[in-house]
Amino acid sequence: MRTSLPLLFLLACGSCGPSGPEAGTSQDPPTGTRGEVGSSADVRLLQAIDWYTGVAGSVDDDRAKALLEEAAAKGDPLSTMWLARVYSRGRMGFEQDTAQARSLARGVIDEIEALARSGVLEAVFLMGTAYDEGLGRPMDPAQAALWHRRAAEGGHVLGSHNLGN
Repeated sequence: MRTSLPLLFLLACGSCGPSGPEAGTSQDPPTGTRGEVGSSADVRLLQAIDWYTGVAGSVDDDRAKALLEEAAAKGDPLSTMWLARVYSRGRMGFEQDTAQARSLARGVIDEIEALARSGVLEAVFLMGTAYDEGLGRPMDPAQAALWHRRAAEGGHVLGSHNLGN
């Protein structure tokens, strides 16, 4: 029987959520890691991430950029937040444009947070990015670390990467 690493992690540590007097505050990331990275994501977003990170076999920013733009144009909030992320960083063939990044993020951040709190792992990662880069939320390194840790605990590779940086 094949069991996924995130499932084994959850079985080993229970909820792994915050405890103590601060537990359950409105700023705490969700305690569960329900769903896979793409449980609510547009398939084009998932493909774009694979081409951007090299998981597809090689890095292809042009292909990733085209797929991401298609998904965002269809109104997918995760794709729109990813678009904000790459504009903010000037990656994936996009010129850095902080104003555009912040504008895009403002339009979807509440939906991203709701998805994250419902356990959508990609949204959990994107909430870390939001607090890390001031995209739709004020920059807050402590909140960024909490959200990236939750993403990493769920098996999100970029969440682990950002947590380590």
